[in-house]
Amino acid sequence: MKKTIIFVLALILVGATAVTIYAANAYPKMTGRCLVTTNEIYMIVDNNGSPIIMNNQSDNKSIFEGLKSGDKIKITFDGIDLSYPGRTSVYRCKLISEGSFSDIPKATLSELQNMGWQFEGEQ
Repeated sequence: MKKTIIFVLALILVGATAVTIYAANAYPKMTGRCLVTTNEIYMIVDNNGSPIIMNNQSDNKSIFEGLKSGDKIKITFDGIDLSYPGRTSVYRCKLISEGSFSDIPKATLSELQNMGWQFEGEQ
């Protein structure tokens, strides 16, 4: 009887651990460059140069605070809408390294500027 209880508790512990690990890694992650608009909309430009508007879905109201255009960031998100620019819900955002406006691909900036977007750090 004691062995059965220990076995069941061990199974519960293993199951709980697996669920916790899955939940922590359920959302995809992406790195890219931050792009901040003049009206405080935050985007991430992925490694292919595609801009994606980031909508804060975390409990942290200041998730993007202190970020500036060109900073390299890593986000946890839940998918990307196929509009241009894309849109995603962000649950975590981490600054990897500081950057500058010149780190944003010129073609991406040109496309967005032609659509009327304006950015912090533009010269």
